[in-house]
Amino acid sequence: MNQKNDTSESGLSLIETIVAIAVLSLGLFGGIMLAQYSITVMKYSRNLFEAKEFSQEGIELVRAKRDTNWLEGNKWDTGLAQGYYVARFSAIGKRMELVPILPGNAFSETNLEATLGDATRIFHDTRNVSMPFFTQDSSLGVDATTYYRQIEIVDDPVISDKKIVRSDVVFPYKGSYRVVDLEEEIYNWK
Repeated sequence: MNQKNDTSESGLSLIETIVAIAVLSLGLFGGIMLAQYSITVMKYSRNLFEAKEFSQEGIELVRAKRDTNWLEGNKWDTGLAQGYYVARFSAIGKRMELVPILPGNAFSETNLEATLGDATRIFHDTRNVSMPFFTQDSSLGVDATTYYRQIEIVDDPVISDKKIVRSDVVFPYKGSYRVVDLEEEIYNWK
């Protein structure tokens, strides 16, 4: 009799199964980590973009105030004294206006956590659905955002027809705060 020894078995050994599960697990874990990282970066990018927009808006408000002064025949820097400001919506003029704040209500970049407060917080007013807006007036009963802004105007020590405008926006990120600073010089060029 001729018997054949058939040693080839179909199926996987225990070691092959463990290796296959490990490779699949690593691939799945890597994919999940990549997705989580992408979501984190996307959220940070959105927050950074919004912070830059709020900061630029602060600069534009000062420039608009200067231009309004010219159009109304006022001195170019009326209402633009050296100090700290926030932007509040004026129901009377239906526009944003600069409102001075006391230096004690301004935030300090060296001690952000202790100095951030509602005086510099940005609020989202959605009461008028057709035209929602952002303001720094908490008395309107609006929704608080995670952003804080202060606008600082500094008189140039050398050129009297020049002011330095700095708009700082702060937002939380991973247990600390990020600051977006924009600075621009405005002139009485008229």
